[in-house]
Amino acid sequence: MDNLRRDDVSAMAVTNANPPAIRRRQIGPVGTTARIIVGALLVGSVAQGHLARGFHSSAWALGLAGFPAVLVGLQWLRARRTPARL
Repeated sequence: MDNLRRDDVSAMAVTNANPPAIRRRQIGPVGTTARIIVGALLVGSVAQGHLARGFHSSAWALGLAGFPAVLVGLQWLRARRTPARL
């Protein structure tokens, strides 16, 4: 009987030997550098416009907090309605 139990345990261990594959994003150093450059250009463009034509704190608050909050809220609603991955 001990042999049967060991075989069962071995069979169960072998069955679970391959965990499901995890998909990871890997953009690498070139992709990271590109994101930093594009982000800096966008922020620099907005900052230059505000320095040339006057600083408006409401526009910065809307861009840095308002729009992202709306998008996160919409994603939250979508996730509640359809829990599948994007």
